[in-house]
Amino acid sequence: MVCINVLFGFLLTVYTVIVFTAYGFRFNLRADYNNLSVCIRIYVFEWIEIASLDIFVCQGKFIYSLSGGEFKTLSIKNGKTSKKEEESENKEQKEIKTDYLSMFKNAIADIPEISLRSFYIGYSLSGEDEMKNALYGGAINTITAMIKGVLSDKLKIRNCITEDISSNGIFKGVTVDAVIGFSIFKILFYIMHIITLKRKFKSVKYA
Repeated sequence: MVCINVLFGFLLTVYTVIVFTAYGFRFNLRADYNNLSVCIRIYVFEWIEIASLDIFVCQGKFIYSLSGGEFKTLSIKNGKTSKKEEESENKEQKEIKTDYLSMFKNAIADIPEISLRSFYIGYSLSGEDEMKNALYGGAINTITAMIKGVLSDKLKIRNCITEDISSNGIFKGVTVDAVIGFSIFKILFYIMHIITLKRKFKSVKYA
């Protein structure tokens, strides 16, 4: 009985991986300039939401929510330490640094191939000023071309569309919708690789 359950779980896992790889993940981003908000959604099978991130500004503070959870204020530590921590730091007198530039270069070089089956960018800066919209669209096309050029051997885009949607309403900002196809196993191993890279490029200096 146990063997049957293990076999069933294994087959279910393999089936899930095959289906996810076949359908890919749909990524949707909406950055609204009017209310200073960013909404990110990730779907499987085009419509089943598996993760989300909402960020907006309220009374001068950044508020965020992960996957429909509780809204929290994005805070940054001021770096102050207690007396005990200062004493222990003075005793050890060591400084841990991470070479993020080298880590980033290696991470880009080792990134697995990602296929964008569809990539759509809708932008709107001003419903009245066509010149601004044209400049905005030109900048987006330039950035997209640069990304495609730099990651030409890692990023495959089958269908890329950029569109001026300023005439559709009062929305000002950018919307991005993409269907991403990749191997789940490659992404999992890549995440593990990034973790090891951070350790690799971390150095400890003693005073």
